[in-house]
Amino acid sequence: MSVGLEVLNGNDRVLIDSKYKNHFLRQKVTVSTAKPTYNWIGSVARVTITDAVCPIVLWRSAAGFGFYSLTWQGSNAIASLHTPSGPGTSVTFYVFDTGVPSHSGYGLQVYNDQGELVYDALAKPLRIKSYVRGQGSLTTAMDPLNIPLAGEYAYGSGSFIGSIIGIMSGLILSYQVIHVFRYLVESGGVLKQQQFTPYSFESKAGFDTSTQFENTTFDYQVMVADVAGY
Repeated sequence: MSVGLEVLNGNDRVLIDSKYKNHFLRQKVTVSTAKPTYNWIGSVARVTITDAVCPIVLWRSAAGFGFYSLTWQGSNAIASLHTPSGPGTSVTFYVFDTGVPSHSGYGLQVYNDQGELVYDALAKPLRIKSYVRGQGSLTTAMDPLNIPLAGEYAYGSGSFIGSIIGIMSGLILSYQVIHVFRYLVESGGVLKQQQFTPYSFESKAGFDTSTQFENTTFDYQVMVADVAGY
């Protein structure tokens, strides 16, 4: 860069730059799950992120959770997690988003040429420890991940939801829909990927048809962040 402030680490990676925006801890909240409004086994946890820009939602819990959705209502975003555990399961959300200026009167703040805050020395940054991405299929072996965890951490995943839709031949038409949900759970000091079937549906009719199957292939990503002191 020719003008402005730039800070690099020992690997020449940019840490602070007046062009790039950093994500900081915007919200930390512990909630209990409730029965889902959709017809799934398990329970769901939600958190509302007010005035969201580009939120990254991580979490930690003794139970296994998977990321279900991020929906928008105006400038607010609602993040939802699903767990095989029943209602009343505790989970802590860590929501990281672009910065909101602190007003302490001291410390370092960096703005870009649009007047947007890109760095605040008093904010708690997103500190990524591990990142894994891949592609999954419901008919292929599931990657267990086994990401080592140490200290205080939070983790999150992309979409882990898939479906198998089948129409089987014979004198009876059997139309079957199976949802498979993949989620993350800590076990023995590592983060594992597991799955369960929260929903299935089958309908039969008395006429013949050919066999057809549709199998969903989906991408996934997993992030582990250091949240010690957060």
